[in-house]
Amino acid sequence: MASPATPDTSAAAETLDALTRAGLSILWSKAAHGPPAQGIAIVRDEHRSLTAVLHALLHALAAVRRIDGVAPAESMRTIVRYLRIFAEAHHPKEEQHVFRRLRKRTDSLNSELEELERQHARDLEFLAQLTKQVEELSCADALTALRATRDLEATASRYAAFQWEHLGREEGVILPAARRHFRPADWAAVEAGFLRNHGSHSASAAEAEANRLYSRIVDAYGEAWRGDTRSSSADSPPLEEGG
Repeated sequence: MASPATPDTSAAAETLDALTRAGLSILWSKAAHGPPAQGIAIVRDEHRSLTAVLHALLHALAAVRRIDGVAPAESMRTIVRYLRIFAEAHHPKEEQHVFRRLRKRTDSLNSELEELERQHARDLEFLAQLTKQVEELSCADALTALRATRDLEATASRYAAFQWEHLGREEGVILPAARRHFRPADWAAVEAGFLRNHGSHSASAAEAEANRLYSRIVDAYGEAWRGDTRSSSADSPPLEEGG
């Protein structure tokens, strides 16, 4: 999954900064130190990539709204496709390598873990809705494209709020609990589980596509989500097809 190459404890601070700039509160814990730090950083690193792409989506839709414009369907398709690939890869790793092991160490978080698993399923439902709305936008005529863009933005805003809350639970409750309860063997399994498929034959196609999509999103929107507030239509350049 596309993300900065070398996880480190600065990931927590950068993700927190992104979420804070979104104007939404989030439960948080201090950056990890010691043996668990690498395992926690790997999880947070993937969260950071998700956060960046969500900001790109929200920024692009806000930019076209400011000029009463229509979102470029191909750009929206690229972003939503990345989000789907991310969710389909990331959630199973969390459930298998973090949640399952945490249940073996303590039963005090069973309700929280069950809720997070329900949210993983809800995530895929949200993404199916976003995918449908992007396709509706791509087929819309001049009379309906503006409404399709606004509908897409409304769903994207709800999805982002859902994700901020979800990440808050994982980073503010689950990862600190893992620090308390996991043993070195657990952290080794988390690291191996999250990194196992990188470059493997089974995951290579999806991973390669995710990397391509992430690079295109960063190229198009990277400057904007780092705080560029210009209101011209150049804020949301269409992502090129392919490559």
